[in-house]
Amino acid sequence: MLKPLKIVHPEHDVWVISDLHIGHNRHFIIEPRQFKTIEEHDESIIHRWNDRLTNRSVVINLGDVVFNDPDGARFKGLMRRLNFATHYLLIGNHTSGHRQVYIETLAARFPDAVKDGRLEYEVYPLEYYVDDNPNKKVVFLPEYADISVGGHRYSCCHYPIISHNGLAKFAIGLFGHSHGGCELTNKDTGKGLRLDVGIESFGRPINLTEVKRHLAGRDIDSVDHHGENTN
Repeated sequence: MLKPLKIVHPEHDVWVISDLHIGHNRHFIIEPRQFKTIEEHDESIIHRWNDRLTNRSVVINLGDVVFNDPDGARFKGLMRRLNFATHYLLIGNHTSGHRQVYIETLAARFPDAVKDGRLEYEVYPLEYYVDDNPNKKVVFLPEYADISVGGHRYSCCHYPIISHNGLAKFAIGLFGHSHGGCELTNKDTGKGLRLDVGIESFGRPINLTEVKRHLAGRDIDSVDHHGENTN
């Protein structure tokens, strides 16, 4: 098993988010989020992000970033506008833009990885520097990642997992996808150390100090044979 990806950065400036859905002009996205237009929706989400993060911040994004982006231009434009130093990006179930920029970056670094537009293999983590700026990068990750910050472990995936890795040893599960609709990960009804960090939960990125505060006092709620004394 791969060791957890270690992030050396203060936890109060490591942020998590999922399901931005920038450019997803559908009523079932913008209306529950209380917006009238997709332009208002997108600008508000960008503002809420930049109101809290700086160009030194680290963010873990659990996927579903942009929509209707066949050439990656919207994805690149969004990365230019958002504040961050390092943006870890996992794969969601919607990958428009995200996938195109990943393939472009992969082909530039590993020319034999892409043939006739088809992937021969994939590489993770893979770094994409925004406008070739060495101080601002997106780090592409696969569908799942165990991440360590300050000695605490976080199991990250776009999709909710009932029994995530390390749960019995106090690892926190961070998920998206369900838009607040999964009772087990919902910020108000959730059980155990699991949390939906999508836009519907907090309306913005939430830092790891806030995550811990929100989950404080919850039972471990292990649903398999593992316990504190199990290897």
